[in-house]
Amino acid sequence: MVLNGTFASLKLIPAWKLIPRCVCARVRERVRFYLPCLYTLLQTTATHLYCIYIEEVRVGMTMTEGLREERRTVWLHRGAVNARHRELMSCMSVSNQAYECLEQQNSLLKREVQLLLEEQRCLAEALKLHEPLCPVLNSNILSTPRPTDGIPP
Repeated sequence: MVLNGTFASLKLIPAWKLIPRCVCARVRERVRFYLPCLYTLLQTTATHLYCIYIEEVRVGMTMTEGLREERRTVWLHRGAVNARHRELMSCMSVSNQAYECLEQQNSLLKREVQLLLEEQRCLAEALKLHEPLCPVLNSNILSTPRPTDGIPP
């Protein structure tokens, strides 16, 4: 894009004109919405390449050497980003496994609590039915009232 040391203007056909009419209107509108962002990105990239060219001319490098260096920098950066992404994914994997294990334990404990409450209710009913018939409870041996321990009568 550099001609005789000057920045050649980019001639862009509006991309929304290139979209076939068979494509639904919603997709066409999305493309129209994102076009300014893409155009800005393209301008920024072209300006960046032009700045690289000016720097190369000043330093005495060729265009290919500068682009090669730029590509190497991008490649190194991409490698670091990918490594960080893998690290985060493995960390998330471990935390997801721990979360699933805790959820499983929680559901088992809830089920056990429900069974114990049902057993407590059955035993309380059996005791309630047994009290009138029990000779030990009806005698005067137990002069103090029986503690309820949170069991409903």
